[in-house]
Amino acid sequence: MATYVTLATAKTHLYQAWAAGDPRDADLQAKLDAAEAAVLDYLKTTQTWRDAIATWTTSNVPLPVTAAILLVTGELWRFRGDDAAPDTPHRDPLTDFSPQVCGLLRRTRDPVIA
Repeated sequence: MATYVTLATAKTHLYQAWAAGDPRDADLQAKLDAAEAAVLDYLKTTQTWRDAIATWTTSNVPLPVTAAILLVTGELWRFRGDDAAPDTPHRDPLTDFSPQVCGLLRRTRDPVIA
C-alpha cells in the first residue's frame, strides 16, 4: 500500500470524484502502489538514499518525489496498456520514466561520473 501519497490525493490529481469504496478505488490504489514502488526503486541506488527514504513520511517526503509518484500514477491510469491506441508517453530509454518524471527525480539521485 502506498505510503507517501494517499488515494484521496491521487483521485484529486486525476480529477476523479467517485465516492469512497467505489470499485475503481482498488484499481487506482494498485496503480498508485505500483507508481510509488517504481519511483522508490529508482531512488534507492545508494545506502545514503535508502537511509533517507526510511525517514520519510507523508508529511516530509520531498515534494518532487510526491509529484513524480502522482505523474507515474497518472500515466498508469491513462495508458493502461489494454487497448491498441498508439499514444503513449515518451520514455527515457535509461529509466523508462517520462522526461518530466526524470526531471523531478534528478535532484534526488547521486551524480554518476564515468
